[in-house]
Amino acid sequence: RSVMTGFVNALAILIVLVLAGGITQLAEATVLLLISVFVVVNAAFLVLKGRPDEPKGAFEPARIVPLLGMLSCLALLGVRLTTGNWVAPAIAAGMITVALALYYATRWRTAEV
Repeated sequence: RSVMTGFVNALAILIVLVLAGGITQLAEATVLLLISVFVVVNAAFLVLKGRPDEPKGAFEPARIVPLLGMLSCLALLGVRLTTGNWVAPAIAAGMITVALALYYATRWRTAEV
């Protein structure tokens, strides 16, 4: 397998996504996914900050900072999902579904090896 194989696969996926809903819906789906990642990262930071045996790092904000970040991103997601059209959330959900399916297929394949 070469680097070119990955590039061709990524290009094919991008073409399918663009044809499925247009570039505007693809951009909106990307924004939804990015905001979802921010929610998960802030939640993970809160969990790590709550562990008593977790070593201190160079950047230690108060718990309110990631909590407000998570809540504001959840609010943005909620507003977008309740006021916009359904195409971008459907594309985002499809991308998450495909990513999870590939993850589990790869995970089971490497577990058998």
